Amino acid sequence: MTPQGGHMDPTIEQNVSADQGESAAFVQSYFDAFAAHDLAGCVEAYQDEATLHFVAGVYSGKAAIEEWHRERFAAELQILRIDSITADRDAVTVDLVVASKRLQFFRIDSLAGRGVLRLDGGKIKEARFSPRFCDPFEGW
Repeated sequence: MTPQGGHMDPTIEQNVSADQGESAAFVQSYFDAFAAHDLAGCVEAYQDEATLHFVAGVYSGKAAIEEWHRERFAAELQILRIDSITADRDAVTVDLVVASKRLQFFRIDSLAGRGVLRLDGGKIKEARFSPRFCDPFEGW
């Protein structure tokens, strides 16, 4: 279910130009560390004063972001699939699918999500993670 090491999925749509590829690769390495539950690697990807937005919570500073990662790892959050990574200047958007014990408690096998990560100085300055819902009326 969870890949062991390496990139999550070699078929990921990498919709980036050559100069944006470095940002997308950095974000990919962050998600690789997340998949491996590499706490130090995940926290190191963030600036000291970074902010992480997750559903209804806001986590500011490395200590709070480290605690957020600990909570996700304790809930056995797994990245099942990364559907796309797109970079636009300092922002990298990632569409992914996750699963966790907490989601299973609510009888949700998996959930599509989106992460928008803003980079500055080669590290994450701000991250926003939210569910990605489809519009049932799209195309009507």
